[in-house]
Order: sequence, then C-alpha cells, then structure tokens
Amino acid sequence: ADLAELIAGQAEDLVDDLMARGSFDAVADLAYPFPLKTIGDLIGLPPGGRADLMICAEASLQAHGPLDDHTVRALLDLEHVFAFLATELAAARAKAPAPATPTAATTRPRPAASDPAPLSPALETPEAAPRARDAGAAEQAPIVHLLKAFAMPCVHTVAAGLTGMLWLLATHPEAWHALRVDPSLVSAAVEESLRLETPVQMYSRVTTREVHIGDTLIPEGERVLLLLGAANRDPRKWPAPDRFDPHRNPADHFVDGAQPTFARTLAKAHLCAILDALVRKASHLYLDGHPRRRLTAGTRTLASLPLYVSPG
Repeated sequence: ADLAELIAGQAEDLVDDLMARGSFDAVADLAYPFPLKTIGDLIGLPPGGRADLMICAEASLQAHGPLDDHTVRALLDLEHVFAFLATELAAARAKAPAPATPTAATTRPRPAASDPAPLSPALETPEAAPRARDAGAAEQAPIVHLLKAFAMPCVHTVAAGLTGMLWLLATHPEAWHALRVDPSLVSAAVEESLRLETPVQMYSRVTTREVHIGDTLIPEGERVLLLLGAANRDPRKWPAPDRFDPHRNPADHFVDGAQPTFARTLAKAHLCAILDALVRKASHLYLDGHPRRRLTAGTRTLASLPLYVSPG
C-alpha cells in the first residue's frame, strides 16, 4: 500500500505540472523522471546518480545488439558508468559520503568507431561474481544484483511503457474518449498498450531439456530467442492484433519475459497511476509534433514524444 501510494502521489504531482504547461515531451518530462524518482527513492540512490541509472538501463539492452557503433558505445557506458553508479549506491546505502567524482553521465569517454569493446561487468554471466572497479566483488555483489535485477529493468520498462501508451492514446482519440466515458477501462488500456508497444521485444532462455516445436527439435542446453513483440501480435491469439482496443484487456501477454516479474508489476502501477490522473484531469490528448523513435536493439521505445493536453 505504501508503494502504491508513493507512485500515485508522484503521478498526481507530475500530471498537475504537465497540465499547467500544456505542451511537453513525454520522454524528457515524464517517462524518464517518473521512474527515476520512484525507483531511486526505493533503492536509496542519491538524485545526482539517477541519470546514470537510465543510461545503464538502456545500455544494458543495446549491448546485446550487433557489434556496431551503437553497441560499442553501450558497452563502454556499462564499463564506466555502471562502476560509478554501483559505487555511489553502495556509499549511499552505507550512509557514507559518496566518492568525490563528477557525474558519470558527463565524464564517460566516448569510443571511436575502431575502438575495441571491453566486456562489461554488467554483462557477465549470472554465475560469475560481478566486479565493480572500486570495491571487491564480495562487497558489491548485492549492489550489482540490485541494479541489474531490479532497478535497471524497472526504469526501462516503466519509461518505454509510458511513452508507448501515451503515443497510442494520442493517435487513437476514440480510445481516449472511451477512457473518459468509463475510467474503469484504465487497467485494460494499460495492458493493451503494453501488448502493442512491448517494451522488451525479445528475450533469451536456455533449454533445460529437448523440446519439439513443430517439426524442429531443439536440443537441451540451446539458447533460444523469444520474440515477445511478435507473440503479442499473433493473430491466432489476438483477433485484429494490430488494433489498439482498450476493451480487450489482454492480461496474459508478454512484457519483459515469459513470466510475471516485479518490473512488470511496477510498470503497470506507474502506467495506471499516470493514466488515471490524466483521464480525470485532461479532456484531450494530442500529438504536438513528430514523435521520434529511439534506435535500439531488441527494445521498442521513443526518443521524443511531443504532446499537448487540454484541461477539462
């Protein structure tokens, strides 16, 4: 209850600010600051390090892409920014002064296209002890696990889910009208937006036994790529799968994997809180410019989403 109240209270404050402004960018003014504030507060990360948390969240997903300039930059972000972030969080949680270091977001080196990509501690296998630059593995392993398994997936899923939902609502006025008429559809609309604009488009798992899929045999121990975005638009499961329908309530879709996760639960709580506040306070939601997609590997998100809300 306390967490839900925290999220709902911050959502109300953010929506009030956006309503007063009228025009805003849903990425910079909402999707980033909202989860960084709530998740940062939950894990005890000082405000100065929260921009680095989003950098690491996005880089950890991009780092799994093909070895091009985008992936090299993501790997270097993880190598340098993650170490600063883990150290700062460890110091804050120990109630010790944080290292006197400029913000990693402004100090991380940028690679040349020909630079080799080092292996990041954040990308080591789960069985390996994560290593951070300024502390021993045993001391920082819980902090690294907290960032990798909780904070980074949560902030990305919330941010991408928010922008996908607001883009769909701004481009489907009939859906916005339906929500205004019947606010009880908020939860179903959130699920439907996560189905259509799936934040994490693919996931991988290793088979624990032989599996037959159709005429194909997948041996035990093989890594399998699960295409979540494609599964969420499978016409065998979803009639008219490309249609945004807030009455559908697709509760068994995939968001960030095949099983429910805390990141999914938190994402839905954030999206529901924002949408509930918007539906109560805004008569209309419009695009106020041209949205711009973010070039990423395996995720679906926006770099910019200019919107306009009118009160009523």
